[in-house]
Amino acid sequence: DGGDSEVVLAEDGSIDCGDCTFLDVTEDNVYYDPIYEAWCLGLIHGRGALFFYPNAPILRGEVAKVVANVFGYATSDITGDYFLDVDEDDPAVAAYIEALAANGIVEGYGDGYFRPHKAISVYEVKVIFRRILGETVTISADGNGTITRGSFMEFIMQYVS
Repeated sequence: DGGDSEVVLAEDGSIDCGDCTFLDVTEDNVYYDPIYEAWCLGLIHGRGALFFYPNAPILRGEVAKVVANVFGYATSDITGDYFLDVDEDDPAVAAYIEALAANGIVEGYGDGYFRPHKAISVYEVKVIFRRILGETVTISADGNGTITRGSFMEFIMQYVS
């Protein structure tokens, strides 16, 4: 979870839980607010203790974890029943991937693999949100057709209530 402090919701709707610990997410970063708020709420973690890498592509497993948490998909014990590469060896994301798979929100590739450590494409994000919301969403891609971690946090925070 974000910091050691209690999460406080201010009158203006902003969230505060103390100082952000990511060395690469300072207050002048364009994605500071959504990253900070998602971190405070425990929706995201860095890649390691000190860095978030806001301009790096977000991975399929990371998106599954955030989406499952934001939309309240309950996790349970990891079964390994859905994908050949999603099991208890990857506890940080496996239960979230399985929760979404059990609800028809995510699918793997035709070869039985999910590839949780592969960058997710904008198209794949749009499919996930169409399955959850029943409508098409607008989200921008980077030059490779993927989404940065910072951009995804900015996008997902509109669904946090």
